[in-house]
Amino acid sequence: MLRSLGYRAYLRPSSFVVDDALDPRKRAQIGELGWFQDYPSPSNFFGPLFSCKADLPASRYCDPRVDREAARATSLELTDPIAAAAAWARVDREVVDDAPFVPLFTPATAELVSRRVGNYQYNGEFGALLDQMWVR
Repeated sequence: MLRSLGYRAYLRPSSFVVDDALDPRKRAQIGELGWFQDYPSPSNFFGPLFSCKADLPASRYCDPRVDREAARATSLELTDPIAAAAAWARVDREVVDDAPFVPLFTPATAELVSRRVGNYQYNGEFGALLDQMWVR
């Protein structure tokens, strides 16, 4: 699959660790990296990961045209949220089409609860929301 996306993929086992993906001297093409933000805004994800001026350049992705579109989308967020959402959707499609990151896996979980449990709620990041449950 990586080759069909234009990557020159090969397997070379090493003692690679996650932090190596962030080291520009390592030249890693694939690694395990998760990303969580405190506020669900597109700019919180795009800027640190996919901007030419990224703080965390794990993908080494840089497209000045996409950066300009992201800056425009950010500037629209306060004045025209609907136009900002459309602009961010365009930025998202362009970055996804360029495939600077390829998902290695999608984690899945299963939680079992008793019939005595009520108000069970699941959060994709934190799991079961224990403070929302009650037990009979």
